[in-house]
Amino acid sequence: MISYILEPGDDRHSLVKALQGVLLAGRFGQRLQVNGVYGDATSEAVKRLQEKLGVPPNGVYDRRTQIALMNVSGVDIVKLHDAFNNTPASALTSHHRASSGVET
Repeated sequence: MISYILEPGDDRHSLVKALQGVLLAGRFGQRLQVNGVYGDATSEAVKRLQEKLGVPPNGVYDRRTQIALMNVSGVDIVKLHDAFNNTPASALTSHHRASSGVET
């Protein structure tokens, strides 16, 4: 499984939109807009999600949060992204970290 670490300032807009859609559907972000910008509202919504999942709330969508979300709901934002976008998440370029178990 490929895991993406999404954090404030992230520039992979379509992957951030997938995360924001999940957060909005789960009612974790009252002020959240699905705009592809990982700002304060997204970070706060991720913290609420993490608290609900029993993950230390740091506002970063990390591997621990991804696994917890998948275990509880079966939702994988990478697969969700790829189902609705022409460019797979693995092809997105960014200075942020991606991992397949080992951070690079």
